[in-house]
Amino acid sequence: MVLYFLYRLHEEKGNIDFAKDYKRVLLKEFPQSDYAKLIKDPDYAEEMAQANSLLNTNYEKAHQYYLQSQFDACVSLCERVNKNSPNNSLYPNFDFLKTMAKGLGMTKNNYINALTLIVEKYPKHQVSESAKEILAYLKLEELDKTALSVGDSPYLEKPKAGHYFILLFKEFDLEVSIAKSTLSNYHAEYYRLDRLNVSDLLFDEHTHMITVREFPNKNKAMAYYKAFVEGDVRGVFGDDYLIFVIASPNFPTFFKNRDVEGYKKTFQEYYLNKQ
Repeated sequence: MVLYFLYRLHEEKGNIDFAKDYKRVLLKEFPQSDYAKLIKDPDYAEEMAQANSLLNTNYEKAHQYYLQSQFDACVSLCERVNKNSPNNSLYPNFDFLKTMAKGLGMTKNNYINALTLIVEKYPKHQVSESAKEILAYLKLEELDKTALSVGDSPYLEKPKAGHYFILLFKEFDLEVSIAKSTLSNYHAEYYRLDRLNVSDLLFDEHTHMITVREFPNKNKAMAYYKAFVEGDVRGVFGDDYLIFVIASPNFPTFFKNRDVEGYKKTFQEYYLNKQ
């Protein structure tokens, strides 16, 4: 939440009056939020983190399987977690990830039916919006393949879908372990309750890709992007790095084709030009 981020930022910089103002507004307007509870009880985040540690680890592992096209392993892990813990807080996320992993082996009609079921089962959850975005893509494809994107871009504008923050940097500029720990510490300070996962993959022979996920929509992802650009955390990466956000349904196309130059144009058009 922006109010909590501003509260912590001003508190760290010694702007006590500003920090108190943001704290007061947060506690007044959102008294039952996790961020309000965190202000009242500093141990609250640690308690939540311990309770969700194994769950988050399993989701991270399942998502890595998906990104690496190990779809059977992804499906198996998602099914096992939800079967063993039917009341877990990430149940819809595992269910949706399982559906996407199964999607490549389905007929288009069966995939549409499976995604429609996700929308019906979780109408108020973020996975419903992501499923709707993919459904829109599939249905548009049936009507007119040329209508899927702007110009020659293979990417769709999906503001309500889940989003990832992507950071690309050269391995000889910074060790990936330092990069990940830097972001993890940053999240512990400012994004404790957002359940952001940090993962890394080798993008090419000399380039690492760090993925921060998952933001519920474009606006949340861009807020993180702007905070990164304006904050001190970027300093460890020097000057030779590339950052952007991308809608989760667009990520497979980007990653499969290693389409840095093509997506840079899309990011400029869909995100930076529309701020």
